[in-house]
Amino acid sequence: MDFEKQSGYKNLRRGNPAWGCKADGTGKSGNPNKGRPRKDYSIISLAKEMLDQPADERFLSPSDYGKTWRQAIAKALLVGALRLNPGIMKELLDRLEGKPAQPIVGGEEGLPILVREIEKRKDYGNAS
Repeated sequence: MDFEKQSGYKNLRRGNPAWGCKADGTGKSGNPNKGRPRKDYSIISLAKEMLDQPADERFLSPSDYGKTWRQAIAKALLVGALRLNPGIMKELLDRLEGKPAQPIVGGEEGLPILVREIEKRKDYGNAS
């Protein structure tokens, strides 16, 4: 079967440098806006906007009135870590100190895996 008939596109042929371009030959893609627009109402973007606003006093102790959400969350993390909550302690230490490096081991002996870098060379047919 002929490729033009099979694909349904008369402007697309094998080896054609304009493969995938619009039929008018402009060479531009069919999506001038470069994809779907970003959402401006995501949960993370809304939370980031709220971080520097004053926190609701219903969620604070009287000594913390007037603090921002950012300050209240930081204090809650530290208090949770001081109360020996293992999940909070792990997250806080991972963020402050960085996660510990995990060694890569392989085989039954547990020895490190040997990694070699292979350099690709271009050979232009010059036999020496």
